Amino acid sequence: MRTIRVVTASVVAGILSAFLFIGVGGRAAMKFIALMSGHELTLSIEGTLAALVFSTSIGVAGGVVFPLLQRYLPRSLKAKGGSFGLMVFVVLIPMLPSAVREEAAALDEYIPLAITVFGLLLMGYGVVLEAMARSLLELSRRKTSVLNDISYEVRPNLTTQSTHHTHISRRQECELCESLP
Repeated sequence: MRTIRVVTASVVAGILSAFLFIGVGGRAAMKFIALMSGHELTLSIEGTLAALVFSTSIGVAGGVVFPLLQRYLPRSLKAKGGSFGLMVFVVLIPMLPSAVREEAAALDEYIPLAITVFGLLLMGYGVVLEAMARSLLELSRRKTSVLNDISYEVRPNLTTQSTHHTHISRRQECELCESLP
């Protein structure tokens, strides 16, 4: 059960962070680099859709792979997420969709700038994936522990008006229960 929660939290975090950093951030970075280089780069709809589909796919894959690799990564949040993001960056370079590769080919001598910007974006993706997955897992753990906590009890009670009510409390009586004879 814990494995399912970990993978689910990582996949959700992976999709959201990849959409934000790789999809939206990647398209913004392409436009920024084009402006810096003086090239006229028109972002096509098909290139944008390809980037968003690609980023979502990477988010799912990254979310599945991250729990498997995280024990081999550095302990701190930033180092763990950043390392994972850089590993994803190295793997992604040869896998870019053709529409995105065509747009990148127009950058010529600004490739080092593109590598730096996209490297930073993917490091951000990894850090946010780690932080978000950790938060989602903690939220899931808290919900489960509240439901399984034996100090919480569910008791039916009758009020003086003979209406039935149920409450969850930490052994505290409600005003209606205290008024019972």
